[in-house]
Amino acid sequence: MERKKSLLITFEGGEGSGKTTQIVLFHEWFSEKYGTAITSKEPGGTPVAEEIRKILLNPKYDIDPHTELFLFEAARSSLYRSKVTSLLREGRSVLCDRSIDSTLAYQGYAGSVSMELIKSLNLVANSSRIPDLTFIIDVDPEVGVRNAKRSKGKDISRIDTKDIIYHQKVAEGFRDIARVSPERCVLIPYEAGIQIVQDKIRNEFSRRYLLKF
Repeated sequence: MERKKSLLITFEGGEGSGKTTQIVLFHEWFSEKYGTAITSKEPGGTPVAEEIRKILLNPKYDIDPHTELFLFEAARSSLYRSKVTSLLREGRSVLCDRSIDSTLAYQGYAGSVSMELIKSLNLVANSSRIPDLTFIIDVDPEVGVRNAKRSKGKDISRIDTKDIIYHQKVAEGFRDIARVSPERCVLIPYEAGIQIVQDKIRNEFSRRYLLKF
């Protein structure tokens, strides 16, 4: 039997898209059907990246898009150099909650930072390791922000407090990313039923990978 290669799979989407729940459900299924996988998140996953995360999400800070970009890339660099690259090399897959496409959508499409700058820094930070597969959960911004504020209560992040126009630009950015990279990105419409979304994710993964074995 052909040995299954280690995969880097990322989950993307706007605030309140439910991607964090989806990655938990997918992890259990993936481990049973495909192989060992480690879950992580951006920003985060290492002590250094977790400290950067606290700064980025703290609503008391007013952070401009360029500063955001460099902080996110620093956190990403820590995660890849301390964890992701070695795990993939060892043959273990990694399922990551957010990655390079979030930087494009948030700091690029919504923050108006140069796309070329973002793309170049992404490649430096992740050691040029592009995800094998990316699931983008497409949620209406008003629904998503409402979901996020309801679930977090008083612990809403700095990103959650941005106006709806910002979140609409993020959503448009994710849709455009999926449009130009169909070989890697799968746009999954947000549904009220969590299992409906999960089934679509599993079916797409099965079509691309499980049927090969």
